[in-house]
Amino acid sequence: MSLIETLRAERATKAERGEAILAAAESRDGSFTDEERVEFDGLTAELRDLADRIADIEAVTEARKAAAGAAPVVSVKAEPLTYERHAPTSYYADLALAESGVGRGNPGEARARLERHAQEMDVELARRSAKRSTEQRAAVQGASFERRAASSTTGSAGYFIPPLWLEDQWIKYLRFGRPFVNSLRQVDLPEGTNSINIPSVTTGTSAAIQTADNANVSSTDLVASYVNAPVRTIAGQEDISLQLLEQAPNGLLDQVIFQDLASAYNQACDLQALAGTGSSGQITGIHALSGTNSVTFTAATPAGYQMFTPALQAVSQIAKNRKRVDGVTLWMTPSRYFWLVGSLDSQNRPLVVPSQVAFNTMATSEAAAAEGYVANFSTGVPVAIDGNIASNYGASTNQDEVYAVRGDDLLWFEGSMRMRVLPEVLSGTLGVRFQVYNYVAFLPRYASSVSVISGTGLTAPTGY
Repeated sequence: MSLIETLRAERATKAERGEAILAAAESRDGSFTDEERVEFDGLTAELRDLADRIADIEAVTEARKAAAGAAPVVSVKAEPLTYERHAPTSYYADLALAESGVGRGNPGEARARLERHAQEMDVELARRSAKRSTEQRAAVQGASFERRAASSTTGSAGYFIPPLWLEDQWIKYLRFGRPFVNSLRQVDLPEGTNSINIPSVTTGTSAAIQTADNANVSSTDLVASYVNAPVRTIAGQEDISLQLLEQAPNGLLDQVIFQDLASAYNQACDLQALAGTGSSGQITGIHALSGTNSVTFTAATPAGYQMFTPALQAVSQIAKNRKRVDGVTLWMTPSRYFWLVGSLDSQNRPLVVPSQVAFNTMATSEAAAAEGYVANFSTGVPVAIDGNIASNYGASTNQDEVYAVRGDDLLWFEGSMRMRVLPEVLSGTLGVRFQVYNYVAFLPRYASSVSVISGTGLTAPTGY
């Protein structure tokens, strides 16, 4: 066995052991024992070292093959990627040209560039995926998981994978519209499945004082079930003119198409995780999820200070039923949050003040933002806002909801983005249709990790 094969076998063995430790932790409540934490941290460090050593050997092997005239393994080091921000070619223009002969240029050359791009993605995305998996496992006890990135070209039609510079933008700032989904635990969606099943213990074992020597020991058999999440498809499309496809600068064309589709896709993900009905092909979002904690906020004339009690009741319900409150966040609409910021006490003092001032406050604000983390409740619970939370609930369809959520208990499965180009459907108007679609699944491990605050006290505030 060669050195690299030995290292790969060692990596596989250590990875299997790490998966076993991770599975054992997740079968309980997601927490490691002290012994598991020490072993898992050690395995993580060893896996990083092995990955670096294997990458070094592969680089040397590639250089030898190239020097001998053999076809090198495609791995981008210093040489530029086929499609970069300022590349002379456009990814979307090449897609249209290679698949349907639409646009300017040689279809064969476009196809060759796309095939080279596919080879680059096989290497680059696999490398990113391995790095992300290691980081996610090391952070299993925390709530800060790295957010989505395309992970693999497997089953994704090869070159129908966006260029890395667009993927990097997707990670950094094309997330507008999905703050709630981004707060959940992110998991790569396995290929070739239409549902996700995770074991769940419904009845635990027991332990009790033995009443006397040789007396019966407490005995309760463990009962296991599973939680299920169907895999759903989220898709969008963009129609552009042939003139734009042929005449627009390459970087501009890629950004316009990708940003528009990404924005629509991101918002659709967030809306499904929040308010999906579970019917007609939809995900079951937290609004419709059965078994969540329920808190009713009733007020004929709602005032900001009244929000304090139901918010703490929501967190308390999670503490009582989920047995943990670390990582819990309060989610509300921007209108609801800024209504709280604008609320005053009986002495005309603001209830929500900057974090540097913390006397007699309900919450401390951190930064002005349109969505995401904005404040800390006085108990230390983070507050975040999401404009996708609906405001048409209640009998009069004029109420919003506030959610207390332990995001690490809600698993968001997401696959790799797929792309299609369809010129025929718009050929009569010299148009080209680009489609983006992806497979997702939403699996709340514990419904008790979600508290839903509703009622007349959440009637949409006037002026906000």
